[in-house]
Amino acid sequence: MGKRWMQTTGWLRGAAAISIALATSACEAPEDGDELEPRIWNGQNASLNEYPYMASLHLRDGQDLSRAFCGGALIRGRWIVTAAHCVNGYLDNHSDLQLRIGVGRINQDNYTVANTRRAVGAWIHPNYNAVNGLNDVAVIKLGAAINKPKGKLATVADDGLEAQGELPWALGFGLYSPDGENVAYSTAQRLQESRLKITSKAGCQHQWEGSSTVINNRVVCARRGPGNLDNGHVSCAGDSGSPLVHKNGGDPKIVGITSRGICRVQNGGLVVDPTVPTTFTRASKVRPWVMNCSGGGQGDCGGPNLL
Repeated sequence: MGKRWMQTTGWLRGAAAISIALATSACEAPEDGDELEPRIWNGQNASLNEYPYMASLHLRDGQDLSRAFCGGALIRGRWIVTAAHCVNGYLDNHSDLQLRIGVGRINQDNYTVANTRRAVGAWIHPNYNAVNGLNDVAVIKLGAAINKPKGKLATVADDGLEAQGELPWALGFGLYSPDGENVAYSTAQRLQESRLKITSKAGCQHQWEGSSTVINNRVVCARRGPGNLDNGHVSCAGDSGSPLVHKNGGDPKIVGITSRGICRVQNGGLVVDPTVPTTFTRASKVRPWVMNCSGGGQGDCGGPNLL
């Protein structure tokens, strides 16, 4: 199938519009001047108590917080795991990074000071490659601990949860399609979830052929499209950093961190190609770095604090 691959820039809105680099080099540029952050398409509202460790990233503008521009997961009392591209390249100019934790429990509009923390540190994986997307993972340190249930990163012993055909859940906030059609979109006030199906590495490589994106054993690919459970469900740019969760019979594990996807805004509507899998950083492969960096001193992270 023919694809156009190009770098794109997205926008997030707070009290004033702030331009930031979007999470992927695989999304197509917005048209018609639309300021949009497309995210999970064709998803559904998550249960309010399903993902209490879900976090959202915001920038402060005066007394207001911007709309969430990326997601993450609480893994320790003061630590969030997210995607490297969510914090790489622009925090020097926008250092007041705020996180809201527990977005799997309550609506975005219902936050209080108790749910919000200022970030005091952000580190990206020392081998992160912004061109091919490998090792797209970062950790963020909160200024104060928060007493919420923690997400569990998959380990190498959980490789069966990452296998082709498994059915984890992708999460995210923002624009979605309330009627399941390409042309309609709305801003979600509730966390969205969509059950995806993990695809083969070979099939994913074929779909991403012609782009700079590399698919190897450090990447999990998943999609839901024609001939693959039902009509298209995919993650998109604004879902970046959000966890891919395998419910694992009641012992949920984070098997991936949302990295790249295909989407575009065209003629005032959200258009998504569900035949191209979303890519996720494989959690079990980056877990040693994540737990070492978040459990030790700054020197254990292999790079500078970006805040």
